Amino acid sequence: MVLECGTLSLKKDDRVYYLDLTFVTFKLKPNAMDEPTKWSCNEVSNWLTNNGFQKYCQLICVEHQIDGQGLLSLTENDLKQSPIEIRVLGDVKRLTHLIKSLKTKCVARSNGTVLYNGVIPMPRQTSLQMVERINAPTDFSDIECNEFDRNITHHPRNLDPEKGKAALAVCYMIFGLMCTCYSIVVVQSKAPDQQKHPPLPDIFLNSFPQISWASKLSEGAVLSLMVIWIIIAVLNKHRWILMRRTFCLLGTMYLLRCVCILITQLPVPETNVICDRKNYTDFLSRAGRTLEIFFGAGLKVSGLKTCGDYMFSGHTVSMTMFNFFITEYTPKKMCYIHILSWILNLGGMFFILAGHGHYSIDVFVAFVFTSRLFCYYHTLANNINLMSRDSKRTKIWFPVFSYFEANSTGVVPLEFEWPFYSWTNIKNYLRGYEIVSSKEKS
Repeated sequence: MVLECGTLSLKKDDRVYYLDLTFVTFKLKPNAMDEPTKWSCNEVSNWLTNNGFQKYCQLICVEHQIDGQGLLSLTENDLKQSPIEIRVLGDVKRLTHLIKSLKTKCVARSNGTVLYNGVIPMPRQTSLQMVERINAPTDFSDIECNEFDRNITHHPRNLDPEKGKAALAVCYMIFGLMCTCYSIVVVQSKAPDQQKHPPLPDIFLNSFPQISWASKLSEGAVLSLMVIWIIIAVLNKHRWILMRRTFCLLGTMYLLRCVCILITQLPVPETNVICDRKNYTDFLSRAGRTLEIFFGAGLKVSGLKTCGDYMFSGHTVSMTMFNFFITEYTPKKMCYIHILSWILNLGGMFFILAGHGHYSIDVFVAFVFTSRLFCYYHTLANNINLMSRDSKRTKIWFPVFSYFEANSTGVVPLEFEWPFYSWTNIKNYLRGYEIVSSKEKS
């Protein structure tokens, strides 16, 4: 047996398309049993016996004279229907599967090449047709056999962390937060007068009395979800991709919140809350107040008091975003973390309303917008075909997504590792440094 390995490449004019397909070529000695198309009825009977279907040898090989070519042309309907009419459904399924496997091996031997994952080689096509076929969604009805070689080790994908894009995503989020903080400063000076504009009717606020300490619990939920997500992201092997997506989505949501705050100013939802309408007339005073809100993260526990930024809830955006990231990038078996994440998310939303810090519509809109944006983003990022099929329109309607996920290769695997050097690695590093230093001195 001669074994040859290589890499398949496609050429079109001056361009070369390299496909990540390693092929293995086998050259075997001819054997009568290796050519099912030349089998006689007796050889088909032997094949059935070897695979545990000896009770159908009389029916298939003697009564109906099925030889090798006839065996390869049999379908599941042929086996179930008259005149063969096998009545045991399990035998029909198993025999159909064996026939499909036999077809796959027969075609592979005729071409002399078997791809690493057992897929039949593609027919002769132009390079562009082959690239289109690779990018096109797989139609499993055309595959004769889905049996893969379990003995071959499939190496995990090496995803490009794109640290530069992660750093740019951080800048994008900071820009979105700064815009939101600046819009809060502008809106606070233009907040509706509480004497002329009483709180709007609200089902929840009218039904539940205000709880003074509820806002602290809601901010505690925000911080708890943020800490949980930071731990998960740091332990993930592809932490740079997760950081990039987190900052990108948060930046987009806060830019959207900035626009919504400026468009519509709602009255203060609680009469007991006094909105201090400070006028920041010059740019420097507004910039100073913007930085004060930014470094205080908009949290009341940091001593900040803002009003007018009601449409929509920034706390709900943060909680919902962290919750969805936690549940998306942790295994299903870690259900206790998923349950805790949802409890913190929903509980935090409840305490926002219980503290009368936002209208019900503010919290509802924030949750819907954030959850839908997360789902749409990951639906596109996890499906390469959706991105490549209509890339021009994606670049027009989703320019930020198109840039940050231009090199996306599908679903990010849930692989975890310890990100820090162990004490053993540190000692080995220092020991190696000492050896190099001693050699340089000598």
